[in-house]
Amino acid sequence: MKELIAYLEDTYDISLSKSGNIKLNNSIHYKVSTIVTQMSTYQVAKKYGLENILESSDIEIQVNKAIREIAKDIERKKYDAINNKGAPEFQPSAVVLGIDALRGDTYILNKDLERLGVNVDAWKIFYGSEAYGSLDKILCHLKYRPLSLSKVLGSEGEIKIINTCVHPKWRYENLSEPKELKPIFKRFLTDFFATPESLSYSMSWIKTALLDRNETALVMVGAKGIGKNIFCSIFNRLFGSINVSNQANNAYQEKFNGFLKDTRIVIADEVSFKDGAEKNRVKKYFNRIQSVETKGKDAESIEVHASMVMLSNNVRDLFIEADDRRFSCVDLTETPLLKSMTSEEIQELASYIESDSDFPIAFYQFMEQNLDESFVNAIPFKGATYQELVISSLTGIQRAIHDKATSGEVVKGFHLKDIDFDWSQLKRKPSLTYFKDFLKNHTVEGERLGVIVSANRTEEYYIEVNEKFRAKSNPEQL
Repeated sequence: MKELIAYLEDTYDISLSKSGNIKLNNSIHYKVSTIVTQMSTYQVAKKYGLENILESSDIEIQVNKAIREIAKDIERKKYDAINNKGAPEFQPSAVVLGIDALRGDTYILNKDLERLGVNVDAWKIFYGSEAYGSLDKILCHLKYRPLSLSKVLGSEGEIKIINTCVHPKWRYENLSEPKELKPIFKRFLTDFFATPESLSYSMSWIKTALLDRNETALVMVGAKGIGKNIFCSIFNRLFGSINVSNQANNAYQEKFNGFLKDTRIVIADEVSFKDGAEKNRVKKYFNRIQSVETKGKDAESIEVHASMVMLSNNVRDLFIEADDRRFSCVDLTETPLLKSMTSEEIQELASYIESDSDFPIAFYQFMEQNLDESFVNAIPFKGATYQELVISSLTGIQRAIHDKATSGEVVKGFHLKDIDFDWSQLKRKPSLTYFKDFLKNHTVEGERLGVIVSANRTEEYYIEVNEKFRAKSNPEQL
């Protein structure tokens, strides 16, 4: 920020008041008005018949009041919202830098519309004015760099490099000042996760998403009404709603994957992939470098900073194999939230997460105190739910082999003809390679079921069961 201010002062004869406001003399004001919010605030105020507020001596309070009033119907509109309203597109590497004169900070107008949404209509007016063509402009490269809290990342000659990531306010506050989560939220977390391991893993996953990027999806499978969406509202507070992309009804599986661009968290609700082909379309989103395509625009190669959360109500909707490495399935409660809390308590809980000013820092501190010490970013969490998903994804013959091998009744091995399976339903019997691949990749608690020995007929193939799953022959083995 200091570097940028120094540049502006030298170039445009700008000075800062003690309050942080930018001072301009009359000859400079219109030359620099493309980068000062006062210009656009005035235009919007005029459009909405609020010119009188600008006559107040306490202009900062009054202008902020105008912004709040007008921004109500422009909530969370991003760059595309400007284009949809008919304003000209910014050039990708040469744009006008926006200075928030009232707060003494730097912003990009096409990325920070959560705070400066008032400028959507203002800049439409301004682009059409005669003054626009004659005004000086500051060129800058826009780069989404969420791992940095700085707005100015450096420069390339005279072109400034601006970080377009808009962090929530709490990221700039004192994180060491002790804050305490309310008991109702702690109770919710304890009830929501079925095991302490699932809770601590989720805390480590969220911290990694905040400070870097996760290489596995946080998969939450559970019945409706247990609190999955309430839990996910945490992400809006931690990352800022402008950095959270919500994708429902499998929109994330469509051709266009623009939702990966310039975001930190993708929440995929009602996830469903019931075979390997559908699952592979999802798995490609975990690549750090992606070719991102948005409808109506050419594809571009970018670095993806998003971590993915997947929500589903049904185990049968997810095709997960034992050797998958992209899905961390935590174990959740089976108890509906309405059975553990009253409706008034649920409302209190939701309001606390959404609006309590101390919540983000209190949660961050709680998270730091409840991390999984064994957490490794590239290694998925495989608890009871993961195993349930794997078994649910098996074909009929695979499930029959699994059940026979893990029954605890097999002394050494068995022939395929001995499994509980109707062979007449197969149009074509699987090859030996099919069974070898299954036994090689399908594991239970990290152990393979066994190995297969060929024979003349498929039904005569013999599977020698892993000693871990064999029948116990004496009491010492029990």
